[in-house]
Parts: sequence; structure tokens; C-alpha cells
Amino acid sequence: QQFKEPHDFFAPETDPPENFEPGGNRMATVVLYLHAAESGGETLFTTINMKLTAKTGDAILFYDMKPDGTVDRNTMHAGMPPIKGEKWVASKWIHQRAYQVNPATQDVQSVGSESEGPAESDADGSGASDSSLGDDGDSP
Repeated sequence: QQFKEPHDFFAPETDPPENFEPGGNRMATVVLYLHAAESGGETLFTTINMKLTAKTGDAILFYDMKPDGTVDRNTMHAGMPPIKGEKWVASKWIHQRAYQVNPATQDVQSVGSESEGPAESDADGSGASDSSLGDDGDSP
């Protein structure tokens, strides 16, 4: 399996407003390489033609938004398929504002006000970020 040119930001011209409302846009992405492939499985940033080969335990951080708040389309990337072995990654997205999910209703509840600025991420995911765990891609 392979992920071709995903982006981790919400595109204002195509994503519905409900994607933005709870925590705002995704400001940054951290990809943790839980298990690297023996060969292949690189992360390719397609717009800038940059390929990253990671080892097990490595992490990469990239900003999905520019300082002026617009999305950075240079973060378009592809999780290349492993040639030999398996690739396991975990992705962590850091949002503009904190949010949390009410476990009883599964409703997203905003925490704090927009004027507080970026929030820190909690280890349990209840802060300003959400997570994805995948076996051979960089994004869900």
C-alpha cells in the first residue's frame, strides 16, 4: 500500500468548515517511524522533490502552515511503499487551538478561546493534536 500526495492541512477551498471549527487547521505534523522498511518506504515531498529515508526510531517534523496562517502546499508528500520489509509510522498533528472529544457523546468541544494562541499537545491526545497509526503510509 502507498499514500500518494496527501496533505495534512485542511484546504480552505475544498474542506468543509466543520474540519476547521473544533481545533482550527493543522499547523504541524510529526511522523514517528516505529518500524522502518529494510528498503523502500521513503517519505517523498513531491512538490519540492525531497526524499527522506528514515530509520526505526526517527521522527520528522514539518509545518503545514506558513507564519502568515496560509497552508504550505510544499508539504504535499507521499508514503512510498516498502520494497523489502514493513513500514510502521505514527502521525501526530498539532492544531491551531486545543480541542477535546466528549467520550460520552463523541462531540468535539472547543477548549479555551482563539486568542490564546497555539496549545500544547497532551500525551493522551486530548490537547491540540490528534493521532493516526498506520502500517505503511504517512497519513490516514
